[in-house]
Amino acid sequence: MYVFRNAPSNIKRLLIAAAIIYAIGVVLVTIFGNVPLNELVDKTNIATASVEDLKALRATFETKWNQFHNIRTITATTAFVLFIISAMQIAKNNL
Repeated sequence: MYVFRNAPSNIKRLLIAAAIIYAIGVVLVTIFGNVPLNELVDKTNIATASVEDLKALRATFETKWNQFHNIRTITATTAFVLFIISAMQIAKNNL
């Protein structure tokens, strides 16, 4: 943010908002949401699991994983749009 120390406060707020949205919605959701679910699947021995076990694993995994992935997609897109808006404002103001 030091690079933008002379930038108008609205640009700084957009950049900070984008960074926070990305950190929470992508990084933290991945660490605390998707990764534990992926580890659950990794721990499952698919070669010896029964069809019922695999159905139960899928029921446990799929909906939650897709919800977390949707959150990551939406927040990453939102953060990207905010960064683009910030860049456009920076270019407009010749910073």
